[in-house]
Amino acid sequence: LLEHRGPDHQDICYANSVSFAHTRLSIVDVAHGHQPLVSPDDRYYLICNGEIYNHQDWRDRLHDVYDFQTDTDSEVIIALYQAYGLDALKHLDGMFAFALYDAVEDTIILARDPIGIKPLYYGWMDETLYFASEIKALQHVCDDIREFLPGHYYTPDTGMVKYYDLAQLSEDAYQRGVDSDVAFSDIYTSLKAAVDKRLMADVPVGVYLSGGLDSTIVASLVAQTMPDVHSFSVGVSGSSDLENARIAAQY
Repeated sequence: LLEHRGPDHQDICYANSVSFAHTRLSIVDVAHGHQPLVSPDDRYYLICNGEIYNHQDWRDRLHDVYDFQTDTDSEVIIALYQAYGLDALKHLDGMFAFALYDAVEDTIILARDPIGIKPLYYGWMDETLYFASEIKALQHVCDDIREFLPGHYYTPDTGMVKYYDLAQLSEDAYQRGVDSDVAFSDIYTSLKAAVDKRLMADVPVGVYLSGGLDSTIVASLVAQTMPDVHSFSVGVSGSSDLENARIAAQY
């Protein structure tokens, strides 16, 4: 039922009472990053949907204590969990929904990125927990299907736990304000860094142009790093959106 999400590779693995199935769209380490991923000692099993932007930094820091089997970004989750346990979630910079099974402790961890970019749903039937990236994969086995909350993790021992809370500016911060030159500089620096880290891929990267301000700004930042980037638009022929997108693409 989820084959359309990943046409490049499919696999299933079993460990004790846990079954993992994955269908892959190859983005990083196209040749060797197939999932489910299994640690060298056969202790940890992982399936992940997403991208971990800071994976190379953590690979460099953990290569002495973990024998990486692939170059895929997802494998760093296993290494981080081995080193930090559930605190590994605090060290991930990315968008993700993953399931990690520890065969020694016989426990499973489900987790979703802080703001819920990647989808994750779950449900129960009798004593069995089911989860998937789309609801339709669960409808034939679960009577009650729920969305996994963003910024949460789940284990059988802890239940659902919130690990991330989007910080809110205090009222005095609004009143105090900030120098506009500083604000503009900080926004540019932050946005450029956010765009650049999302260009991580072993396959061609494109940018979607809607004809609006937001996508035009993002496209301009991408073009600074990738001058030959291709842009794509979807819309009604002759619409102002497409006309504006064409102007931005030509520029």
